[in-house]
Amino acid sequence: MGDNRLPDRGGAVIERRERVASLVSHNVAAILLEELGVEELKWVNITGCIMRKDLKIAYIYYSVIKGNREEIQKALEREKKRIKKYLAKRIVLKYMPDIVFKPDKSTDLDELFREIKE
Repeated sequence: MGDNRLPDRGGAVIERRERVASLVSHNVAAILLEELGVEELKWVNITGCIMRKDLKIAYIYYSVIKGNREEIQKALEREKKRIKKYLAKRIVLKYMPDIVFKPDKSTDLDELFREIKE
């Protein structure tokens, strides 16, 4: 007997969010390396992306390989508009999501070592 159940619409929405998040994170990483030409942002590693349910905001998580985290955050905020413009050239979406950069605390080894010492 065949399976006549309708597909789970909730699962399809989650799958789309994950695909869009993957596209956004991979392309933002490439933009930081190849397109912007901002030296300090070449030392940023994009570790993940979470899309809001309506796909209007992309929360992009990053770690800093080399440099000051506060300075990197300022540079990302300063270049956000250009990053979004380059992203719109690379991927086609009905609405280009707003970008919110957030430091990825899970990869912060300095903070982890400080916690272990205490």
